[in-house]
Amino acid sequence: MDKPVIITGDEALTDEISKLQQILAGDYSIMTETVYNQAGNIRLVLDATLLPDQPEGYQLEVTARQITLCANQPAGISHGIQSLRQMITENKGIYQIQSGTITDYPAFPWRALCWMKDVTSKAKR
Repeated sequence: MDKPVIITGDEALTDEISKLQQILAGDYSIMTETVYNQAGNIRLVLDATLLPDQPEGYQLEVTARQITLCANQPAGISHGIQSLRQMITENKGIYQIQSGTITDYPAFPWRALCWMKDVTSKAKR
């Protein structure tokens, strides 16, 4: 049996850690354990100095030994978890994540849905 993936982070990130555990277990059948403020395979870190003007921003670093996700707010950690989820690929039954660093944040401070009425499809009778 494979060893579980160790997720570590600040105790303020218990919801985000739980969400990551659910994703890894549900989508990939990866067993995890949680430890707080210790070494681990996946580190979730709150850092007030990282992207201070971007509360939804994050930095995700993947190396051969560790995945580190840093943000200045839990919202950034949540967005980084979704990016990590998209990076996981499977090759012959083995899950892989390409090494690299991503720094990301929304381009605009608001989110909106644009809806336009299609008036051309309704011909006048």
